[in-house]
Amino acid sequence: AADPSWRSDGAQLTVSIAGTAHHFDAAVGTPTQHRISLDPWAGQTVTLELQTLPGETDDLDYVFLTDPVIFVPRPDPARVLIVFIDTLRADHMTIYGHDKATTPKLEAWAQRAAVFENARSVAPWTLPSARTLVTGAVPERWGKVPTLSDQVRDAGWATSFIVGNVYLSSNFGLSEGWGEHRAINWPSADVQVSRALDFLKAHPDRPSLQIVHFMDTHLPYSEPRRYRNLFAGETPEQLGDDTFHHKEVKKAASAMGAEGKQYIRDRYDNNLRVVDDEVWRLLDAMPEDSLVVIMSDHGEEFWEHGGLEHGHSLYDELLHVPLIVKGPGIEAGRFAEPTSLLDIAPTIAQHLGLSQSGMDGWPLQDLIDGSRQSDFADRALAFGRPLYGTRRWGVLWDGHKYMVHEGRERLHDLRTDGAEQTNLRKADTDIEPWLAAMAKGMKTEVSMGFRLHATAKKSPDPLVVHLEIPGGVRTAVVGEDYLRRSEVSIEIIEGAKSDTLIATWAANKAGTREVFIVPEGPLELAAAGARLTVVAGDAEGVARPSSPLPPLTDGRGRTLMTARAGGRSVSLKPMAVPLPLEGSVELAAVDDEMAAELEALGYLDGSE
Repeated sequence: AADPSWRSDGAQLTVSIAGTAHHFDAAVGTPTQHRISLDPWAGQTVTLELQTLPGETDDLDYVFLTDPVIFVPRPDPARVLIVFIDTLRADHMTIYGHDKATTPKLEAWAQRAAVFENARSVAPWTLPSARTLVTGAVPERWGKVPTLSDQVRDAGWATSFIVGNVYLSSNFGLSEGWGEHRAINWPSADVQVSRALDFLKAHPDRPSLQIVHFMDTHLPYSEPRRYRNLFAGETPEQLGDDTFHHKEVKKAASAMGAEGKQYIRDRYDNNLRVVDDEVWRLLDAMPEDSLVVIMSDHGEEFWEHGGLEHGHSLYDELLHVPLIVKGPGIEAGRFAEPTSLLDIAPTIAQHLGLSQSGMDGWPLQDLIDGSRQSDFADRALAFGRPLYGTRRWGVLWDGHKYMVHEGRERLHDLRTDGAEQTNLRKADTDIEPWLAAMAKGMKTEVSMGFRLHATAKKSPDPLVVHLEIPGGVRTAVVGEDYLRRSEVSIEIIEGAKSDTLIATWAANKAGTREVFIVPEGPLELAAAGARLTVVAGDAEGVARPSSPLPPLTDGRGRTLMTARAGGRSVSLKPMAVPLPLEGSVELAAVDDEMAAELEALGYLDGSE
């Protein structure tokens, strides 16, 4: 913000200990590390005083102190490393059965590691997954549970989070608690590994926890030239360039055909091989007794269910992630029981003897040693929180995967239908066990209720909806809209025989944010007597449900009634509704300062 000609002439840091002063130059713009031996004052109670002094002038002489710590030097300090590979789906790794040699070095390294075959993320995009990674808790409890970095740093460890995605930056709170947090959008794997090695060299006698994040398998792909034709052939003419972005790939997809789409997958595999080669440099530098975790936040869809990229659905190409752990007390083997990103923080906490209080996940050591094998086998793993579109939720339990979206339900037996193509949800399916499992996995109540939804249209007038519910409204919540494309407020007016929910969609917002309502009485009674009134400017529309009512619990998301006004329509459907955790703070996936970076990664291009 200062005039470019106005510069600091440097400053000085003085550390005084019991009357002895140590002076250090603070170079302009360059971080430097200084160490002082406290041996002369062993056994004494002393005060350390830190003071900054300006140069000849005090213009811009700001001195920032990061991660000051008193520690006992150790000849063989403990090391904990999390290798965080963004957008890595498990089935594209050699160790998980891929037919291409995408990860030969990781496969060799993992021969003495625990490989978890059924690990799932909690969401199909980075921010909620990362929050769970560092807390061991569901994302909604962010800010309520200490992070792993807080605990480890309080124990005197050096900590570092080296990231390459804007959603892992300080703008979204992921820098909190780290001694070192370095964020640059979309760096190459060699840069990340070099930074990680520099951190280890800077702390040769201090225990350390590192998370090193890699973006190479995230669009747009830009592997070094020597890798370009490792798995992929010539670039399809529809793409026009070897380096392409999300929007360009989606536009070209329909014209490329099967061969062109395979080219996209092969380019992904090229970049995975880059990560494999570079990560090996880091793994090779770690001491033998290090605890190392290899994981991903989510996968990537390559048109398995009609889409591309991530953030939009809950199918396993987005949720099934690699999870590999190696270290002291970790017996090598392959484990088929359901595991989760929730389990990483508890695993590290147990390894270090730290508190697991507040964590929702379980330490993987308890699965490996067999002490809780049956608990892992029977657990319910819930997920949801898509970045794009309307809300989706689901749960993996008893070998089946249940999902609900806009009132429509799907049920897949993953033991026989791993590609999730056959929907087993029938009109007479007893869905209650899966709703109970989802409630257990999400740590909240799941109830049958209604979904109130307005079609997207930017209008100068607010859209006001009055929904009368016989028997009353127990609770109503506004669905999440992480991209802030719409704005909805709700109010409940209590009546003698019915309550009225008033929902107002703000003017000049085109999004499709939902409202979910759980009635006080039976669902059928509330549906049969409901009345829907929609007002947009001078226009008004009224609707009542048809008689007889369509089935409410057959999982088809049938529309009970629709009212129209001002070129917009509002519909009411029955739907299973997870209620928000008390005190939870909604995620925000937009940030004005980082808008350009988010757009560069394809997050703000209108994807659904």
